[in-house]
Amino acid sequence: MSSGSVLGNRVVVIGAGVGGLFAAGAMRGHFREIILLEKDPLPASPEFRMGVPQGPHGHAVLKRGENIAESLFPGFREALIKAGGVPLNMDKDAIRYESGRWSSPANTDLTIYSQTRALLEHVLRQCALANGEITIRQGARVSGMILSNGIVRGVNLDMGGGAVESLQADLVVDASGRSSTTPQWLEDNGFGEVPSERLGINLCYVTGIFAAAPITDGKPKLCTLRESAPGVRGGTVMPVENNRWMVTLNGRHNDIPPSELDGFLAYAKALPDPVVYERIRDAPIEGRLRRFIIPESYWRHYEKMPVFPGGLIPVGDVIAGFNPVFGQGMTVAAIDAEHLGALLDERAAAGGGLEDLWKDYFPRAAESIGAAWGGTSIYDLQFESTVGVRSDDYPMRLAGFRAMQELAAEDVELRQKQMLVGNMLLPPSSLYTPDILARLQAHMNKAT
Repeated sequence: MSSGSVLGNRVVVIGAGVGGLFAAGAMRGHFREIILLEKDPLPASPEFRMGVPQGPHGHAVLKRGENIAESLFPGFREALIKAGGVPLNMDKDAIRYESGRWSSPANTDLTIYSQTRALLEHVLRQCALANGEITIRQGARVSGMILSNGIVRGVNLDMGGGAVESLQADLVVDASGRSSTTPQWLEDNGFGEVPSERLGINLCYVTGIFAAAPITDGKPKLCTLRESAPGVRGGTVMPVENNRWMVTLNGRHNDIPPSELDGFLAYAKALPDPVVYERIRDAPIEGRLRRFIIPESYWRHYEKMPVFPGGLIPVGDVIAGFNPVFGQGMTVAAIDAEHLGALLDERAAAGGGLEDLWKDYFPRAAESIGAAWGGTSIYDLQFESTVGVRSDDYPMRLAGFRAMQELAAEDVELRQKQMLVGNMLLPPSSLYTPDILARLQAHMNKAT
């Protein structure tokens, strides 16, 4: 750390989950002290914890998120593999069923890693704590933020029994996730309501972990059956550490996967392809089935707020919460952290400070969130049960989306780009070059 790069003495990060760890890693070198505040006691080994209710379910870090993790914490990949993360080549080891067919290879040679959320978070936490700049305070419940002259100067901690500790900071990063109180705090303190987009997706998923047996169905390790409207059922079977299958079944609206084993197996058997059922029908379950409900996906448009307090930066699910089927959440949190780190680098190089950091940060975050939000919202709105605004041109956009999927099933080059876009390595605009648009139009004309 050079003295010229230091922008403040202390930064406080609310939340020591994946988003908070990414943010802490991105700010190293710019603060003398980085403190993560976590309300949970943190396990010494990879275990699910109460403060992450979606933790026992399937999680993936897309390739761009993984690349960011490695850049923030060199050695992350090696540590993840050593801990049990399962490498998956996206052409050889993963397959997706959608619109009545299984996907075929795209020749991208992309490899991602499959593991439980508990293992991923544990490895990230160990990587973060290996650096002396970052510390975690466990059992630290934030009761509010300290506001002075329009600037957040730190946080108040609930110490129990009515006692409060004030923790001063030059910057507060909110990585507390979907349950963040920042939107309400902003409104209560005169900054106004955060403009938001919301989609009522009414998604429920149920997950269990099963002992893995050798694959005999001829399909790759990771199999995903995505809901295809009007059908609302889907499922995924993925390998995780210690030679186990993690199986998630999902349904929309009132079609809820059962949380008892016989019903769960029957639901899996009723999917369009029996692969999930075949993998687990005779496999012993570890623990119990767990249910989690996502009533909505949302995008809080902080970038549209005319006034925002200095000294405060939200990241990850505090800004946007996505349909988890697409696995974007943790990667978007990593990109938010990358934007934050880049801005701090720029400020330090220019001899600047932290003033109005939000004015530069929010537009960058909105651009990357918009890239993730656009395609998934088209997908979610095709289901009648989804509550949200469908623009006048939505039928045309949906027809284009479906035609793109059909064309990609026949076109290796387009499948390649789709996979790179899906892993957030390329922008969505790369799917709409003049050449691809011409092929898409020809395909749609042929269909009519």
